[in-house]
Amino acid sequence: MILKTKKDYTSVLQSPQAIAFLDAVASEPHFVRAMCATFLLNTGMQIKRHDAENDWGGGDTYDVPELYGAPLVLVQDPCGGYQDTHQAVAAILMTTAVYACAIDSRKSESFWNTCLLKDIQKGSTDVDHVECTQTACTFSAIFLASLGEDFKPFIPLNPTKQQSYLTIVRPLIRHRLLEALKESIDQTIIDDDEPADPYVISVLVHFNVPQICLSLWKDPALLDLAFGLIKRVVEMDPDDVLHLFVASKESIQSLFDLLNLDSSSSSHTTDVNEMRKFLAGVLGTLSENGLLQKAVKKFDARSSAIGALAAACLMEENSPQCLEEEEEDMTSNRLSSGLMKCLVELCTSKKGSDEKGIFLSPTEADAIARNLGKKLCHMVLSRFLERAKLQQYEMEEDEEIMEAPDVAMLCAVVQHPKALKTIRSMGGLAALSQIASEGELTAVLAMKKACDEDASILLEDDTYLSIMSLFVEENDRSASWRLGVQ
Repeated sequence: MILKTKKDYTSVLQSPQAIAFLDAVASEPHFVRAMCATFLLNTGMQIKRHDAENDWGGGDTYDVPELYGAPLVLVQDPCGGYQDTHQAVAAILMTTAVYACAIDSRKSESFWNTCLLKDIQKGSTDVDHVECTQTACTFSAIFLASLGEDFKPFIPLNPTKQQSYLTIVRPLIRHRLLEALKESIDQTIIDDDEPADPYVISVLVHFNVPQICLSLWKDPALLDLAFGLIKRVVEMDPDDVLHLFVASKESIQSLFDLLNLDSSSSSHTTDVNEMRKFLAGVLGTLSENGLLQKAVKKFDARSSAIGALAAACLMEENSPQCLEEEEEDMTSNRLSSGLMKCLVELCTSKKGSDEKGIFLSPTEADAIARNLGKKLCHMVLSRFLERAKLQQYEMEEDEEIMEAPDVAMLCAVVQHPKALKTIRSMGGLAALSQIASEGELTAVLAMKKACDEDASILLEDDTYLSIMSLFVEENDRSASWRLGVQ
């Protein structure tokens, strides 16, 4: 990882004194393992089972494998400016780890091989490789979590160095730990068809690794690794980790921010379109399970969630790759359709004895109409054009148009007078009239409201042709709407 900071601080991390310190510590693997064992005591040497609520297995915790050996002795007296000897050990571990990240040498490799138990895996045939990987995973996860919690022994005692810790040291060590954690996870997966190691899943849940990864998205140097780890974790066991994506307001906001990442202004190498598709899938699953709606309500994030999903729907238009894919994909297979479905489910609720429906405030409806109106109408018209082409070649539809999320959202938006005017100003009545021609009562009522103010709208975009189809005797959908508009 390339350091980008003031020259003087870079020289400190790679100075002869730093090299000598690293060489001295890394040359004593027993001491390094003792430091790791001491640091792991912060777990209580137990990890809560992620599936304890389901009474899976015996007991509700896992014991952390004690492969590092005995920890160093705890002396509960001040030591080197720290509260006790264990905090001082954590500070030494942190310092050594940072030097091992900044200095490219055999001793750096030796230090990390010892911390991650790679040395004993290579040097002994009696060691349990599964337990080694589990222990390395635990070490990396608690180290990563401690960095986010501002663990006191990790923060420099000298206030003048604390800014450098935040901007250089912490990102540097995070980068290495993300690599180590992903490597440990990959080692536990022998066959993708086999269930994931429940211990590893419990570690990821216990230390809330997905939420940690989401919090790192603003750092371009960490984004690719963080996203790769998130993707791997979800692929392992989505049912047990997805709830962590909405465990806090910060997680939800980071999820939406990452969904709307601007590829043109970032230096990462990950395919942003692939990232959006993956996150849209995560949001879709969260929405289907009701977890997204509950979290949005709990953290009072409805407005920001609606805005983020609406903005993400429009990102396709600014992506050349997405535009190329749009030419080949049906509307229902596009990213915007999946995001629109999330938006619809987010706004769907039940009020009183009424059936479930999309409930929008006038302000929300107006905002969606202004920001997303053109996209909505385009999606609706595209569906009708696609259906006409299928019918031309006597092919069956894969999806019922009237069940499409964009159709439902447009009908909900135009129930509000101001939003209806906005949609009309965009030429959206052509899309609305197509929905009305299917006998959808809400669309017919919206068209009626628009006609009450200005009957000439029937002449716009041949709207009258769609309306006339409702009165054709052969149209068996006509009876369902007449009672409601009389």
